[in-house]
Order: sequence, then C-alpha cells, then structure tokens
Amino acid sequence: SGIFAHESTERSFSAVAALYEEAVQVIVRADSGITTLEELQGCTLSVGEEESGTEQNAGQVLAACGLNNRLVHTVNLNYTDAAARLADGTIDAMFVTAGLHADALEQLAKTCAIRLLSVDGGVGARLLAAYPAYRACVIPAGTYAGQGEDVWTVSVQALLLASNALSDEAVQRLTARYFDSVDAVAAAVPVPLVTDPAVAAAQSVIPYHTGAAAYYTAQGITPAGSETGASPEQEAAA
Repeated sequence: SGIFAHESTERSFSAVAALYEEAVQVIVRADSGITTLEELQGCTLSVGEEESGTEQNAGQVLAACGLNNRLVHTVNLNYTDAAARLADGTIDAMFVTAGLHADALEQLAKTCAIRLLSVDGGVGARLLAAYPAYRACVIPAGTYAGQGEDVWTVSVQALLLASNALSDEAVQRLTARYFDSVDAVAAAVPVPLVTDPAVAAAQSVIPYHTGAAAYYTAQGITPAGSETGASPEQEAAA
C-alpha cells in the first residue's frame, strides 16, 4: 500500500481488503561486519526497483537513520538481481518489502550466510510516529536459513484494491466471492493471509470502496474510517 502515499485525494481506486503483512527487511552478508542500520554509511544499497513500495520504504528508513544520498550510494535492482549482487559482494545491503519467507531471500540464505538488520529503537519509533501505515513486527528466528534470533522491524499491509469506476454492486460481489474462497487462497500462498473479514476491514491507510463496505456492513462489520469519514490523507508510505 505504501506506493500510494502522498498521492492526490482524487484517487481512482479504493480498498477491498487487507491481505497480509509485508515486512521491511534489510539484509547484509553475515561476514560484512555490519550489524546496525547506521553502519550502512558509505555502503552501496539496493533499494528495490524504481517507483516501488520498497524504494519508498527504503528512503524513509534511511532518512530516519540520518543517511541521505551523500552518505550512501543507492541502486535500483529487483530482488533476484540484488540477491545475486549481495552474494558476490557487488553491493553491501538490500532492502526487501515483502511477506516473510520471501523467495529471493530464502534462496540467497541457502548459498550465502546473511544477517537481517533490525529497524527498531529510535529509527522504528520515528517511522511509527511519522507514518501511520507502519506497524512494529517481528521476523521470527528461523525464518531464513542461519537466522538464529528474532529481528524487529516495521511492516505495512498489502491491500486488495478496486477501481472506483467499478459499480458498488460489482465490488460487493467481488468481495463476497473473495471471502467465500479465502481459505483455499490462504492454503495456496506462502504468506499468512488474512482470512477474517473483520481484520480485512480494519486497515485505515486507504478508504474502502463503497461496494466492499456494503459487504462488510452486511456481515455486521463496520470498515475502518466509516465512523469518522476518514480520508485518504490518513494514509502513509509503505
């Protein structure tokens, strides 16, 4: 959802459901000696592809650390290329905003010992205060090969969106069909998918499509923001 931050309030889409948590994951080689975000000063970092949510998250994390473009060198790589370059030492670190057990990181950890850096303490507090879309989360020990301890970071929610050009009736049907099959979808994806409509209706980053809101209301659920008329200005980058 973070790629939609700071856009015009005249947006062309609305939320249907919150899907799952995407953790901001910062990865270095285990033999690099880098153990904190501040030690990335002077390093070359992959911040994800251009105009991606990962790029925006990386920029926010680096700013919260006081690391501007004069203090780090950033490159835009997809996750597969970034993992290959981290393994061969071409870059020093990579940012990934994705669900846990990200395939590129799982494959990397099998061939190159890695370390995940914590996004917590003062940096985490600044991010949580500045961007309401962020929440604290933990990457449990053992998520990736060789990861011996929990790592705290921040996360954003992946959202299912619908065009505002779609009728309320169409989006209400789509939402109903999604939840009718959500258990099967959850069994087929590698991330912990939200299956409870009440949780799916609880995000407040992007307002809900009125068709989706009609589905939730029929289930006895009040979507986030409905009570207060929350606007898109509540959203934050992720």
